[in-house]
Amino acid sequence: MEPDQDVVDVGILAVLPAFELAAVQRTFGIPESEKPSRIGNEKYWLRTIQDNNGKQLHVAVSFVGEQGNSPAAAVATSLIKTLRPRLMILTGTAAGIRGLVKLGDVVPSGLVIDYEGAKLTPDGLKPRFDREKNKRRELMDQVALFDRSAKSGKWLRRFKEAQAILPAGQRPTSPFVPASHVGYVASGEKLLSDGSLEEFQKTHEDRVRAGEKEGFGFAVAANKEGVPWLIVRGISDYGDPKSRDGKDKDKYHPSATNAAAAYIRAFLEEGLDIDQVQRDVGDELLGRHLFDVLGSLKIEAALISAEDKGGLEDLAKFLSSQGVRLIGTPGGQRLLSGLGIKIESTWEFTRTAPLFDYRATLHPYLMACIAVDRNDRAKIAYLRKLGMCPVGLVICNTKLSHPPEEATTVELAERLAHMQVGVPLLLRWGIRHWSTTATVVAPRDYGGLVNNLRNNHMMISPPYRAELFRRTLRYVLDHDRDTADIYDRLWTKNL
Repeated sequence: MEPDQDVVDVGILAVLPAFELAAVQRTFGIPESEKPSRIGNEKYWLRTIQDNNGKQLHVAVSFVGEQGNSPAAAVATSLIKTLRPRLMILTGTAAGIRGLVKLGDVVPSGLVIDYEGAKLTPDGLKPRFDREKNKRRELMDQVALFDRSAKSGKWLRRFKEAQAILPAGQRPTSPFVPASHVGYVASGEKLLSDGSLEEFQKTHEDRVRAGEKEGFGFAVAANKEGVPWLIVRGISDYGDPKSRDGKDKDKYHPSATNAAAAYIRAFLEEGLDIDQVQRDVGDELLGRHLFDVLGSLKIEAALISAEDKGGLEDLAKFLSSQGVRLIGTPGGQRLLSGLGIKIESTWEFTRTAPLFDYRATLHPYLMACIAVDRNDRAKIAYLRKLGMCPVGLVICNTKLSHPPEEATTVELAERLAHMQVGVPLLLRWGIRHWSTTATVVAPRDYGGLVNNLRNNHMMISPPYRAELFRRTLRYVLDHDRDTADIYDRLWTKNL
């Protein structure tokens, strides 16, 4: 059956059918007897899984059929042009760096190096190691977070299930538990069995963890078509003569493919947010160099307006212990002061009397404290005369609203009527005045913020300022999208 042309979220490309495709099929519940669909000469199988948020991901599984960068590029291009996946993943086995990875381990990668590249010069042939990098930073951020988190335990459970199915003759003599190593992949056209991979890693790029024959062509094709990509390789040997000797000869091939396939499924289910990957605007668009020009941002005061109170106590205690003046909207102020943390309400900070039950999040005095030029001594002095000071940090979020598909008109109207307004406006003010303040929109970022402040004498470094700015842009976009979705559904239901 031909798929809906807009249905494929992830395309998974295995290199060879014998072990590598078979491992992916086992992991995604595709029986050997199931006939594939076809695109020209290419075959593929479709499956639907759920991510950690209950959202469906439509996955297409295919294979190259032969080794080499050219075949990998051709098949990847064909699948991308026809199925239009939002993410491409290449998987299979690879040689690893002895001492840095173990047999059966997994190497996820977003950067691949052509280790056989060369340039013809008047002085002869000189090496030129071209690189292809996944251009969506957000994807590799998600891989790194998944790799470090306890969620990777699901990967190991899936791996053990796959290993139990393998015949005894296809398993190593001793059971093992694979580990993952995010790193670079070296790619060429020669089968690595002479130890040259380890020499390349030591001489040219110490972040290389695996070597293979398809990744560079695959990456070039995906980048040319504008599709984010990931390589996930299982380590089956060390690319040297010793790997071909002994009682475990070739027995890590099926196990390594099982480990890589299990890692991919666990990442899709628990680590991937494909919508965020699609919205990644990249460092170049953000103009990170602008933050470098501005330098680090000193934090004298922080405004807290967070509906999600998770992790707030520890963050507030740290900031307070470092002399940061804390200002909070009523709910957060009551919570934190009740825990013994010194924090002023927005009304106290602005030296104005409360008006009805409003929170004063958007009080013009607060807006001025966020926007004020730190080099304008007269304005800073005037703020201090009024008992205020520059606010360099805004900790601000609201719970994004995702009404169920079956929501009634009344329920949708209620959501729209109670849609948070102050938070997105405050964040927009922070975006507008990115040179004078930093905004933090998610509790998961609190740990990184604390580490950055500790390492920079209570100042936020330029790279981290750029990263926080990028995440704020996405957060506001999500909020606007949810608001528009509710309005569109209300409009449709009342036509």
